[in-house]
Amino acid sequence: MAQTAPDDGMAPAQLSLTVPPHDDPLTVEVITGALPNGAELILVAPDGRIVGGVAFFGQLNPADEQYHQILLPRDALMEGETTLTGIVKTPEGDRPAGPDDLRGIRLLDQP
Repeated sequence: MAQTAPDDGMAPAQLSLTVPPHDDPLTVEVITGALPNGAELILVAPDGRIVGGVAFFGQLNPADEQYHQILLPRDALMEGETTLTGIVKTPEGDRPAGPDDLRGIRLLDQP
C-alpha cells in the first residue's frame, strides 16, 4: 500500500524537475538547509505519494547547505515536468518545508 502525504491545508515548498524517459530508478540530489535535530524532510509527488525523504541528526549551521542523494523507484516520477513538494516532520509535528528547508533538487541520472 502506497504512503500518501497528509492533506492538512499546508502549502509546502515546491520545486520543479524535468524527468526524461526512463526504465530504471532515478537518483535525485536534494539540497537542504539546516533543520532541527531529528527532523525529516519528506518529498511528495504531484499525486500525493511520498517518494522519498532525508533525515537530519546533529547540529548544523543555519547558513550551511546539505546535499542528499535519494534513489527513487522507477514509477515514483512520471516523464516530463513534475513538481515535488516538501514537508518537514519533527517530534512536535509536521509543517510545510520553506525555501530555507528545501533549497533545490536536481536529477543526477541521465538515462
